[in-house]
Amino acid sequence: MATRHEWNHDANPDWSLHDVSMHAGVRMVLAELNRLYQAEPALHRWRRRRRRFGHRDAMGRVATPSRSVFALLRTDLTGEGRPVLVVMNATPILRHNYRLAS
Repeated sequence: MATRHEWNHDANPDWSLHDVSMHAGVRMVLAELNRLYQAEPALHRWRRRRRRFGHRDAMGRVATPSRSVFALLRTDLTGEGRPVLVVMNATPILRHNYRLAS
């Protein structure tokens, strides 16, 4: 659900929005993210250690909200799952050939 107001932990979610057709895209994205979260151990079995979790931008600098592009490398704590690289562009600007630091 994409609520019209900021989340309020003291109130119930606006369940009337659940079946509104304009919110179907948000439901589909959240369903896919939940499926991916469950399928990839690195997304739910991790620790906040430098070698297991990092925020870096394309030039290897610490990511900042002003650039609004974030890259997170997650590795499974048990070593059983494969690493997962999550890259988020929180702007409406397309970024072609965006380079990530290694």
